[in-house]
Amino acid sequence: MASGGGGGGAKGKILRIALQFLKKARRRAAQSARTASTSARRTVTRTPARFGSSTTTNYRQTFFNANPSARGQVVVHHAVERQTLRRYPGLVSQSEMHSLENLRGIPNGINGRVHLSQIRREWNQFYAANPTATQRQLLDFATKIDDKFGHLFLPPVR
Repeated sequence: MASGGGGGGAKGKILRIALQFLKKARRRAAQSARTASTSARRTVTRTPARFGSSTTTNYRQTFFNANPSARGQVVVHHAVERQTLRRYPGLVSQSEMHSLENLRGIPNGINGRVHLSQIRREWNQFYAANPTATQRQLLDFATKIDDKFGHLFLPPVR
């Protein structure tokens, strides 16, 4: 092919067509993801956060005993945070705090963004608004967090 104005025009046209194709494909993929996400949310059973009972405070071991394939893949997070033991003394027992029902796995790749940032901000707002909380309020708030982020957990809770 000879170089010059004719070749550049054809290449430019091809590039414009390719860009248009990619933009349309990106829009279709985004729409498909939104539809799938909405559909998945409708079919998942919403189980409220709750406490169980644990015979150990080694919550990581408790979580990985129940979810061995998650070992090395997640950071273990408490749905109702450990700091509630200090903020609201006597409201939650150690056994409840470290029970499997109160544990969530957050994938390593998103832990900083989700657990240490977004969830952290949500709990900070809860603490500011609830200087004296009930156990029910803690569990209801943990349920709200699960509703918002649970699809990202491993295993998912929503």
